[in-house]
Amino acid sequence: SLNAIPATHMAPDELIEGGRGCGGCHNMGIKTEAQKKEQLEKGYRYQNNSCDECHTRHSFSKKEAQNPRACQQCHMGYDHPQWEMWSSSKHGMRWFAKQNGDLPPDAAAPTCQICHLPDGTHTNETAWGFLGVRLPLPDDEQAAADRVVILKALGVLDPVTGEATPILDAVKAVRMAKLDQESWQKERDKMLKVCAQCHSPSYAKEQLDMGDSIMMKADRLMAEAITTIAALYKDGIIKKPANYPANYPFLLTFMHTNGERWDKDLDKLSYIDQVLVEMYMKHRMRTYQGFFHVNPDYAYWYGWNEMTKDLGEIKELARTMRAQH
Repeated sequence: SLNAIPATHMAPDELIEGGRGCGGCHNMGIKTEAQKKEQLEKGYRYQNNSCDECHTRHSFSKKEAQNPRACQQCHMGYDHPQWEMWSSSKHGMRWFAKQNGDLPPDAAAPTCQICHLPDGTHTNETAWGFLGVRLPLPDDEQAAADRVVILKALGVLDPVTGEATPILDAVKAVRMAKLDQESWQKERDKMLKVCAQCHSPSYAKEQLDMGDSIMMKADRLMAEAITTIAALYKDGIIKKPANYPANYPFLLTFMHTNGERWDKDLDKLSYIDQVLVEMYMKHRMRTYQGFFHVNPDYAYWYGWNEMTKDLGEIKELARTMRAQH
Protein backbone atom coordinates (compact mmCIF):
# COMPACT_ATOMS: atom_id res chain seq x y z
CA SER A 1 0.00 0.00 0.00
CA LEU A 2 2.93 2.34 0.67
CA ASN A 3 4.21 2.18 -2.89
CA ALA A 4 0.70 2.48 -4.31
CA ILE A 5 0.34 6.05 -3.01
CA PRO A 6 1.92 8.65 -5.35
CA ALA A 7 2.76 10.98 -2.44
CA THR A 8 5.25 8.52 -0.99
CA HIS A 9 7.37 8.84 -4.14
CA MET A 10 7.39 12.63 -3.74
CA ALA A 11 8.54 12.79 -0.11
CA PRO A 12 12.19 12.63 1.03
CA ASP A 13 13.47 9.06 1.04
CA GLU A 14 14.47 9.31 4.70
CA LEU A 15 10.78 9.62 5.61
CA ILE A 16 9.69 6.65 3.52
CA GLU A 17 12.39 3.99 3.29
CA GLY A 18 14.16 5.55 6.26
CA GLY A 19 11.20 4.87 8.49
CA ARG A 20 10.50 8.31 9.94
CA GLY A 21 7.35 8.95 7.95
CA CYS A 22 4.93 6.60 6.22
CA GLY A 23 7.64 3.95 5.99
CA GLY A 24 7.96 3.85 9.76
CA CYS A 25 4.71 1.91 9.94
CA HIS A 26 3.90 0.74 6.43
CA ASN A 27 6.74 -1.76 6.37
CA MET A 28 4.92 -4.82 7.61
CA GLY A 29 4.37 -7.89 5.48
CA ILE A 30 6.70 -10.45 4.00
CA LYS A 31 9.42 -8.89 1.85
CA THR A 32 11.17 -10.55 -1.03
CA GLU A 33 14.92 -11.07 -0.95
CA ALA A 34 15.24 -8.43 -3.67
CA GLN A 35 13.33 -5.89 -1.55
CA LYS A 36 15.51 -6.64 1.46
CA LYS A 37 18.67 -6.29 -0.63
CA GLU A 38 17.50 -2.94 -2.02
CA GLN A 39 16.85 -1.55 1.45
CA LEU A 40 20.13 -2.82 2.86
CA GLU A 41 22.03 -1.24 -0.04
CA LYS A 42 20.43 2.09 0.85
CA GLY A 43 21.68 1.68 4.40
CA TYR A 44 18.31 0.96 6.01
CA ARG A 45 18.99 -1.92 8.39
CA TYR A 46 15.83 -1.79 10.44
CA GLN A 47 12.99 -1.84 7.93
CA ASN A 48 13.34 -5.42 6.77
CA ASN A 49 11.41 -7.46 9.30
CA SER A 50 7.72 -8.19 9.15
CA CYS A 51 6.78 -8.69 12.78
CA ASP A 52 8.78 -6.34 14.98
CA GLU A 53 6.43 -3.39 14.82
CA CYS A 54 4.28 -5.21 17.39
CA HIS A 55 6.64 -7.89 18.74
CA THR A 56 9.70 -5.70 19.20
CA ARG A 57 13.19 -7.03 18.67
CA HIS A 58 15.00 -9.25 21.16
CA SER A 59 12.01 -9.92 23.41
CA PHE A 60 9.48 -10.81 20.66
CA SER A 61 6.74 -10.82 23.29
CA LYS A 62 3.19 -11.96 22.60
CA LYS A 63 2.04 -10.16 25.74
CA GLU A 64 3.60 -6.92 24.51
CA ALA A 65 1.79 -7.22 21.18
CA GLN A 66 -1.52 -7.77 22.97
CA ASN A 67 -1.18 -4.49 24.84
CA PRO A 68 -3.09 -1.73 23.00
CA ARG A 69 -0.10 0.55 23.53
CA ALA A 70 1.69 -1.60 20.95
CA CYS A 71 -0.67 -0.06 18.38
CA GLN A 72 -0.08 3.52 19.50
CA GLN A 73 3.01 4.44 17.46
CA CYS A 74 1.32 3.81 14.12
CA HIS A 75 -2.39 4.20 14.76
CA MET A 76 -2.30 7.80 15.90
CA GLY A 77 -1.89 11.30 14.61
CA TYR A 78 -2.91 13.30 11.58
CA ASP A 79 -4.81 10.92 9.33
CA HIS A 80 -5.66 8.00 11.61
CA PRO A 81 -5.81 8.97 15.31
CA GLN A 82 -7.31 5.65 16.34
CA TRP A 83 -5.23 5.56 19.53
CA GLU A 84 -6.50 8.95 20.62
CA MET A 85 -10.07 8.00 19.71
CA TRP A 86 -9.98 4.65 21.49
CA SER A 87 -8.06 5.77 24.57
CA SER A 88 -10.48 8.64 25.24
CA SER A 89 -13.59 6.59 24.43
CA LYS A 90 -15.54 4.55 26.96
CA HIS A 91 -13.87 1.40 25.60
CA GLY A 92 -10.41 2.77 26.33
CA MET A 93 -11.37 4.30 29.65
CA ARG A 94 -12.64 0.93 30.86
CA TRP A 95 -9.38 -0.74 29.84
CA PHE A 96 -7.31 1.80 31.77
CA ALA A 97 -9.64 1.48 34.77
CA LYS A 98 -9.25 -2.29 34.60
CA GLN A 99 -5.45 -1.95 34.56
CA ASN A 100 -5.66 0.22 37.68
CA GLY A 101 -7.79 -2.35 39.47
CA ASP A 102 -10.87 -0.13 39.43
CA LEU A 103 -12.81 -2.78 37.52
CA PRO A 104 -12.83 -6.54 38.15
CA PRO A 105 -10.45 -8.68 36.04
CA ASP A 106 -13.32 -10.16 34.02
CA ALA A 107 -14.89 -6.78 33.18
CA ALA A 108 -15.48 -6.09 29.48
CA ALA A 109 -12.88 -3.63 28.21
CA PRO A 110 -12.39 -3.90 24.44
CA THR A 111 -8.89 -3.26 23.13
CA CYS A 112 -7.65 -2.72 19.58
CA GLN A 113 -6.66 -6.37 19.43
CA ILE A 114 -10.00 -7.70 20.69
CA CYS A 115 -11.91 -5.81 18.00
CA HIS A 116 -9.49 -5.87 15.08
CA LEU A 117 -7.38 -8.99 15.67
CA PRO A 118 -9.94 -11.37 17.19
CA ASP A 119 -8.68 -14.81 18.21
CA GLY A 120 -5.14 -13.79 17.35
CA THR A 121 -5.71 -13.32 13.65
CA HIS A 122 -3.14 -11.11 11.94
CA THR A 123 -5.47 -9.99 9.16
CA ASN A 124 -6.47 -6.49 10.18
CA GLU A 125 -9.01 -5.28 7.64
CA THR A 126 -12.15 -3.20 8.04
CA ALA A 127 -15.24 -2.85 5.89
CA TRP A 128 -14.48 0.74 4.87
CA GLY A 129 -10.70 0.45 4.75
CA PHE A 130 -8.17 3.24 5.13
CA LEU A 131 -9.57 5.53 2.43
CA GLY A 132 -13.21 5.16 3.47
CA VAL A 133 -14.54 4.24 0.03
CA ARG A 134 -16.07 1.10 -1.41
CA LEU A 135 -17.94 -0.45 -4.29
CA PRO A 136 -20.61 -1.06 -5.41
CA LEU A 137 -22.07 2.43 -5.38
CA PRO A 138 -24.93 3.06 -2.93
CA ASP A 139 -28.54 2.93 -4.08
CA ASP A 140 -29.14 6.54 -3.06
CA GLU A 141 -28.65 8.65 -6.20
CA GLN A 142 -26.96 11.61 -4.49
CA ALA A 143 -24.70 9.40 -2.39
CA ALA A 144 -23.67 7.45 -5.50
CA ALA A 145 -22.85 10.66 -7.37
CA ASP A 146 -20.82 11.94 -4.42
CA ARG A 147 -18.78 8.76 -4.22
CA VAL A 148 -18.04 8.92 -7.95
CA VAL A 149 -16.67 12.44 -7.45
CA ILE A 150 -14.43 11.20 -4.63
CA LEU A 151 -13.23 8.23 -6.67
CA LYS A 152 -12.29 10.64 -9.45
CA ALA A 153 -10.29 12.76 -7.01
CA LEU A 154 -8.53 9.61 -5.83
CA GLY A 155 -7.56 8.94 -9.44
CA VAL A 156 -9.47 5.66 -9.48
CA LEU A 157 -11.98 6.87 -12.08
CA ASP A 158 -11.20 9.05 -15.09
CA PRO A 159 -12.85 12.47 -14.48
CA VAL A 160 -13.97 12.73 -18.12
CA THR A 161 -15.03 9.21 -19.05
CA GLY A 162 -15.80 7.82 -15.62
CA GLU A 163 -13.91 4.67 -16.57
CA ALA A 164 -11.54 2.87 -14.21
CA THR A 165 -7.88 3.91 -14.34
CA PRO A 166 -4.70 1.89 -13.64
CA ILE A 167 -4.79 3.21 -10.06
CA LEU A 168 -7.75 0.91 -9.48
CA ASP A 169 -5.48 -2.04 -10.23
CA ALA A 170 -3.10 -0.87 -7.52
CA VAL A 171 -6.00 -0.53 -5.08
CA LYS A 172 -7.08 -4.08 -5.90
CA ALA A 173 -3.57 -5.46 -5.57
CA VAL A 174 -3.11 -4.23 -2.00
CA ARG A 175 -6.77 -4.60 -0.96
CA MET A 176 -6.90 -0.92 -0.05
CA ALA A 177 -10.67 -0.83 -0.49
CA LYS A 178 -13.52 -3.31 -0.71
CA LEU A 179 -14.62 -3.42 -4.33
CA ASP A 180 -17.63 -5.73 -4.10
CA GLN A 181 -20.51 -6.23 -1.69
CA GLU A 182 -19.38 -9.70 -0.64
CA SER A 183 -15.95 -8.63 0.63
CA TRP A 184 -17.41 -5.56 2.36
CA GLN A 185 -20.14 -7.63 4.03
CA LYS A 186 -17.60 -10.20 5.17
CA GLU A 187 -15.71 -7.58 7.18
CA ARG A 188 -18.91 -6.01 8.49
CA ASP A 189 -20.18 -9.39 9.70
CA LYS A 190 -16.88 -10.05 11.46
CA MET A 191 -17.16 -6.75 13.31
CA LEU A 192 -20.80 -7.39 14.22
CA LYS A 193 -19.73 -10.71 15.73
CA VAL A 194 -17.06 -8.95 17.79
CA CYS A 195 -19.48 -6.26 18.99
CA ALA A 196 -22.03 -8.91 19.95
CA GLN A 197 -19.65 -10.17 22.64
CA CYS A 198 -20.69 -7.16 24.73
CA HIS A 199 -23.75 -5.69 22.99
CA SER A 200 -26.96 -7.05 21.54
CA PRO A 201 -26.68 -7.79 17.80
CA SER A 202 -29.46 -5.32 17.02
CA TYR A 203 -27.72 -2.51 18.93
CA ALA A 204 -24.39 -3.25 17.25
CA LYS A 205 -25.98 -3.22 13.80
CA GLU A 206 -27.79 0.03 14.54
CA GLN A 207 -24.54 1.73 15.57
CA LEU A 208 -22.58 0.52 12.54
CA ASP A 209 -25.45 1.46 10.22
CA MET A 210 -25.35 4.98 11.65
CA GLY A 211 -21.63 5.05 10.91
CA ASP A 212 -22.38 4.18 7.29
CA SER A 213 -24.95 6.96 7.22
CA ILE A 214 -22.55 9.60 8.53
CA MET A 215 -20.09 8.51 5.84
CA MET A 216 -22.60 9.45 3.15
CA LYS A 217 -23.28 12.82 4.77
CA ALA A 218 -19.57 13.54 5.10
CA ASP A 219 -19.15 12.61 1.45
CA ARG A 220 -21.80 15.17 0.48
CA LEU A 221 -19.54 17.88 1.92
CA MET A 222 -16.45 16.27 0.42
CA ALA A 223 -17.90 16.01 -3.07
CA GLU A 224 -19.07 19.62 -2.95
CA ALA A 225 -15.53 20.73 -2.11
CA ILE A 226 -13.98 18.60 -4.86
CA THR A 227 -16.48 19.85 -7.44
CA THR A 228 -15.76 23.47 -6.48
CA ILE A 229 -12.02 23.00 -7.05
CA ALA A 230 -12.54 20.86 -10.16
CA ALA A 231 -14.32 23.83 -11.74
CA LEU A 232 -11.20 25.93 -11.16
CA TYR A 233 -9.16 23.36 -13.06
CA LYS A 234 -11.71 23.22 -15.87
CA ASP A 235 -11.73 27.01 -16.24
CA GLY A 236 -7.93 27.23 -16.29
CA ILE A 237 -7.69 29.10 -13.00
CA ILE A 238 -5.63 26.24 -11.55
CA LYS A 239 -3.10 24.81 -14.00
CA LYS A 240 -2.86 21.03 -14.15
CA PRO A 241 0.46 19.82 -12.68
CA ALA A 242 2.41 17.81 -15.23
CA ASN A 243 2.36 14.65 -13.12
CA TYR A 244 -1.34 14.71 -12.29
CA PRO A 245 -3.27 11.97 -14.08
CA ALA A 246 -6.02 14.40 -15.14
CA ASN A 247 -7.01 18.06 -15.09
CA TYR A 248 -8.74 17.50 -11.78
CA PRO A 249 -7.93 17.60 -8.05
CA PHE A 250 -5.79 14.61 -7.05
CA LEU A 251 -5.88 13.64 -3.38
CA LEU A 252 -3.15 10.99 -3.45
CA THR A 253 -0.29 13.46 -3.79
CA PHE A 254 -1.24 14.60 -0.27
CA MET A 255 0.31 18.06 0.29
CA HIS A 256 2.52 17.80 -2.81
CA THR A 257 -0.15 19.66 -4.75
CA ASN A 258 2.31 20.66 -7.46
CA GLY A 259 2.61 16.98 -8.40
CA GLU A 260 6.37 17.05 -7.94
CA ARG A 261 9.04 15.71 -5.62
CA TRP A 262 9.63 17.59 -2.40
CA ASP A 263 12.32 19.91 -3.84
CA LYS A 264 10.76 20.78 -7.21
CA ASP A 265 8.52 23.69 -8.29
CA LEU A 266 7.77 24.77 -4.74
CA ASP A 267 6.16 27.99 -5.93
CA LYS A 268 3.50 25.94 -7.73
CA LEU A 269 1.99 24.32 -4.65
CA SER A 270 -1.78 24.87 -4.71
CA TYR A 271 -3.09 26.01 -1.33
CA ILE A 272 -6.76 25.39 -2.07
CA ASP A 273 -5.85 21.81 -3.01
CA GLN A 274 -3.96 21.48 0.27
CA VAL A 275 -7.08 22.52 2.16
CA LEU A 276 -8.94 19.81 0.23
CA VAL A 277 -6.35 17.19 1.18
CA GLU A 278 -6.63 18.18 4.83
CA MET A 279 -10.41 17.95 4.59
CA TYR A 280 -10.14 14.41 3.25
CA MET A 281 -7.12 12.97 5.02
CA LYS A 282 -7.58 14.60 8.40
CA HIS A 283 -11.12 15.77 9.02
CA ARG A 284 -13.11 13.23 7.01
CA MET A 285 -11.03 10.49 8.64
CA ARG A 286 -11.91 11.84 12.08
CA THR A 287 -15.59 12.09 11.19
CA TYR A 288 -16.13 8.44 10.34
CA GLN A 289 -13.35 6.86 12.39
CA GLY A 290 -14.44 8.84 15.43
CA PHE A 291 -17.98 7.59 14.93
CA PHE A 292 -16.95 3.95 14.61
CA HIS A 293 -14.64 4.30 17.63
CA VAL A 294 -17.53 5.72 19.68
CA ASN A 295 -15.79 9.02 20.35
CA PRO A 296 -18.27 11.92 20.16
CA ASP A 297 -15.74 14.77 20.26
CA TYR A 298 -13.59 13.34 17.49
CA ALA A 299 -16.58 12.55 15.31
CA TYR A 300 -18.15 15.98 15.70
CA TRP A 301 -15.69 18.72 16.69
CA TYR A 302 -12.49 17.32 15.20
CA GLY A 303 -14.27 15.73 12.27
CA TRP A 304 -17.62 16.94 11.00
CA ASN A 305 -17.29 20.51 12.24
CA GLU A 306 -13.83 20.86 10.69
CA MET A 307 -15.09 19.45 7.37
CA THR A 308 -17.79 22.11 7.36
CA LYS A 309 -15.17 24.77 8.05
CA ASP A 310 -12.94 23.40 5.27
CA LEU A 311 -15.79 23.61 2.79
CA GLY A 312 -16.43 27.22 3.76
CA GLU A 313 -12.76 28.07 3.29
CA ILE A 314 -12.63 26.34 -0.10
CA LYS A 315 -15.73 28.22 -1.28
CA GLU A 316 -14.24 31.54 -0.18
CA LEU A 317 -10.85 30.78 -1.74
CA ALA A 318 -12.54 29.81 -5.00
CA ARG A 319 -14.50 33.07 -5.09
CA THR A 320 -11.31 35.05 -4.47
CA MET A 321 -9.35 33.15 -7.12
CA ARG A 322 -12.08 33.74 -9.69
CA ALA A 323 -12.24 37.43 -8.86
CA GLN A 324 -8.47 37.79 -9.22
CA HIS A 325 -8.10 35.67 -12.37
